[in-house]
Amino acid sequence: MKISLQITDIHALRKAVIYEITKNFCQAEKFAHLCSFQLSAKHSRKTENGKVCLRLTYPRHAKGLCPPLENISSTHGSQATSSFIHKVVASQSSRNRAVTDFYLNANTFKSCVLNTIVSRQGAHGVDSDIHSWSLEEKGNGIVKRQISNIAVDYSSPNIAKPFHAGHLRSTLIGHFLSTLYSALGDKVTRINYLGDWGTQFGLITSGYRMFGDSNLLRENAVQHLYDLYVRMNRLKETDPSIALEVERAGSDLNEGKEDVYKLWKTIRKASIESNSKIYQRLGVWFDAHEWESDHHITAKKLCDQLLSDGKLEYIDGAYCILLEDKRGKLQKVVLLKGNGSTLYISRDVAAFLSRYKKYKFDKMLYVVDNGQHSHISNISRIVDHHSLMTDSGSSASSLIQHVKFGRVSGMSTRKGTSVLLADILEEAKQRMIEKMCSTNTTQATGEELGRIAESLSSSAVIVSDLRLSRLKDYSFDWEKVLSLGADSGPFLQITHSRLSSLEKNCGVELNLSPSLELLVEAEAIRLIIHLAKYDEAVMKSATQQEACVLVRYLFDLCHLSNSAFKKLTVKGGRQDVAEARLLMFHCARLTLSHGLSLLSIPPLSSI
Repeated sequence: MKISLQITDIHALRKAVIYEITKNFCQAEKFAHLCSFQLSAKHSRKTENGKVCLRLTYPRHAKGLCPPLENISSTHGSQATSSFIHKVVASQSSRNRAVTDFYLNANTFKSCVLNTIVSRQGAHGVDSDIHSWSLEEKGNGIVKRQISNIAVDYSSPNIAKPFHAGHLRSTLIGHFLSTLYSALGDKVTRINYLGDWGTQFGLITSGYRMFGDSNLLRENAVQHLYDLYVRMNRLKETDPSIALEVERAGSDLNEGKEDVYKLWKTIRKASIESNSKIYQRLGVWFDAHEWESDHHITAKKLCDQLLSDGKLEYIDGAYCILLEDKRGKLQKVVLLKGNGSTLYISRDVAAFLSRYKKYKFDKMLYVVDNGQHSHISNISRIVDHHSLMTDSGSSASSLIQHVKFGRVSGMSTRKGTSVLLADILEEAKQRMIEKMCSTNTTQATGEELGRIAESLSSSAVIVSDLRLSRLKDYSFDWEKVLSLGADSGPFLQITHSRLSSLEKNCGVELNLSPSLELLVEAEAIRLIIHLAKYDEAVMKSATQQEACVLVRYLFDLCHLSNSAFKKLTVKGGRQDVAEARLLMFHCARLTLSHGLSLLSIPPLSSI
């Protein structure tokens, strides 16, 4: 009895291709996710009679590969193996990897791609079986992808201090990964761990008691508190009485003195409200807000227990733990001050243990910059070295992952060196309004102009960061960020608006079953192939934890859409051709809209 796979969507086409060769459902399931659609180089210019190429790249020694795919070309050669496969050819190969090209029927391919996008409303990037399998880390086997329980610690600004550029990167990268993993079916807990404890609050609480202004606290809490912090830091360097007052305020807070504790809560509340406005502008939200202060008591108990067990040593006026580094040398890590106060590392260890008990996660991601690598490493080393997770059956080193990122410089306003993110977002909005008002095509005015400028400026700031590899340091450039030209946040929004306008104003009704064989131009074929690769881009972005993979895919999508838009007219053309083209542009808009949503950018329908 002949068995065949039903081609119901894009990834089903990949599986059907592998099945036609191997006649093995298991192989089709496993290896389809290694396939990538592309236009055959032979037909890249003249595509009227061309074939779409599906390329399979796989490790030669992958476990469970049967029959050997290396023998495909000698078995089939240029033979047409089915109604949708014209021929199979072994292509570029290396010692460790093999490449096989399948030449497909273009009409079958076009129908499959566009029908999938319409039925999934652009969500084919995440709603795809391509995410069901993955290569093992060593690349020698293909395993079923498991749904994971992931906790993500990101943003984490200090209360009463400016929301600086490092926090911006952490916020954007962490929120993107949380959104992406959630869309792929993982259970994700988004955690904002706010720094509200430690020496800085001795400075701020004492400063507020001496120089604070309740009106300024209401108007701009973060700026006022930061000014007090800087002022007290300067004064305590030259005035011993100020230094004593700061130390006293810190001790009072540590001991829970009522007046200081009440002031601390007021300062914390004002800072939270200020940061909430920033998160709202960036489209960022959290499942849980944790406070460093939540863990200072449990951190103290943990350190006391370690001290009682003889696992801490008193060195240079502080209580330390000794850990071996990779070279076998002992490294001193201070967990407790000589006066018994906890430190950031001890509170972080307590926070990790508390989170695991609460969420039972499979993975704990810390989205912080490269400079925090030693700190994050020490959390797992301390927990594992002293067997603090004996009841869980897991090790901290297997659960903790540091999602590193590079630093950003140059994020200052035109007025000076301020790095308050609220100021940067507001300046971005004002600059965008200026640009829009100087452009003849801008139709919005008044409140509508402000709303669109707000959306464009937020898109600009988000994309300017996520478009680059997260490990790369970069310099913030206002003109590049707010450019209305190619490869920017506004570019994505303008393209989406253009596609939306086409659907509304072309005078052609959307037909979901047009004559797709009429889409023969190179611009159309290239665009449809790119649409088919959306799930490939999403998979790569998730695997590498790189937003830039998705952003670059969306840039290319916009370039291809604009190229097709210029040449392939819809309005005023032949009805059947116009219907086919409109469906293609409709699918491009759906895909772009979904991609923007993964970046937490609401798409604009008009500008």
